[in-house]
Amino acid sequence: MKISLVISTYNRVGALRLCLMSVAHQTRLPDEVIVADDGSTQETHELVEQMAAGFPCPLHHAWHEDEGFRLAAIRNKAVRDFCTGDYLIFVDGDIIMERHFIADHEKMARSGYFIIGSRAKLNKPMTRYLIMKQSIKVGLFKKGVRRRENTLRMPFLFFLTKHLYSWKRLYGRGANMAMWYDDFKQVNGFDENMIGYGCEDFDIFNRLFNIGVKRNYAKFRAIEYHLEHQKGSRSQQNAQIFYGDLSRRICLNGLVKINEHQNYG
Repeated sequence: MKISLVISTYNRVGALRLCLMSVAHQTRLPDEVIVADDGSTQETHELVEQMAAGFPCPLHHAWHEDEGFRLAAIRNKAVRDFCTGDYLIFVDGDIIMERHFIADHEKMARSGYFIIGSRAKLNKPMTRYLIMKQSIKVGLFKKGVRRRENTLRMPFLFFLTKHLYSWKRLYGRGANMAMWYDDFKQVNGFDENMIGYGCEDFDIFNRLFNIGVKRNYAKFRAIEYHLEHQKGSRSQQNAQIFYGDLSRRICLNGLVKINEHQNYG
C-alpha cells in the first residue's frame, strides 16, 4: 500500500529538522511526506526546500497564512493538496521517530480500524541538546527520557495490548495516529471550525467510531520521542463543538465544504 506521512508544524525549525531526519532513517520509508505548516515564517519553507533536494522520498510543503492555531485546517489542506496514499499517518513536527515507526504502522494497518500510538517524552535539557547537535540518537537508556516504558519495542507482545484502553472511547492523541484515506474521507477529515488547541483529535476519533471504524492501540510499536514544549490552553469553543453532538459522523467544514442539506458520501 502507499503511505502518506503528514507532519504538522509551526515555527519550530530545529525540532522539524530532527523529525525529518528520523523519517530519512526509517527501515520502511513513507511513499511521500507532507509538512502541514500552520503559518510558519520563511525559515520553515527554506528548511523543507533544502531537505527535499536530497530526501529519500517526495517531500512537500503545505502552508497557509498564520491566523492562529488552525491545525485541523492545515492537515486537511495537506491531504487535499498533496496526499496520494491509501493510508495516512499523522504526527507532530516535534517528534523523533524510532527507525521502525513507519514499518510498524504498516504492519498494524487493517481494514476497519484506525491506530493511535503512545510516546516517550524528552525533558528540556535533552531537547535542547538534540536540537543543538542536530542528533536523533535517543533510546531507553538516554538521559532525559521520560515514560521510558513507551520506548520498549516488543512487537511480539502487540496482541496483548492492541485493544488497550478499549473501555476509554476517546483515549488517544493526534501526535501519533493513522487511518485509511477512505475512512478519513468518509468522515470528511478534520473539523475546521475547531480553532485553537484541543479536541480536534478526539472529534475525528469519535466520528470514525460512529461510522463503525474501530481503534487499535500501538503499544510496543510505532515508537516516538516527543521533544519538550509548552502546552497551550484548551479551547472552550472546540469543546462545545465536540460535545455538542457526539453522534455526528461527518463535519460540514472539513476536507470538503458541504452544506447541511447536501448529501455527502
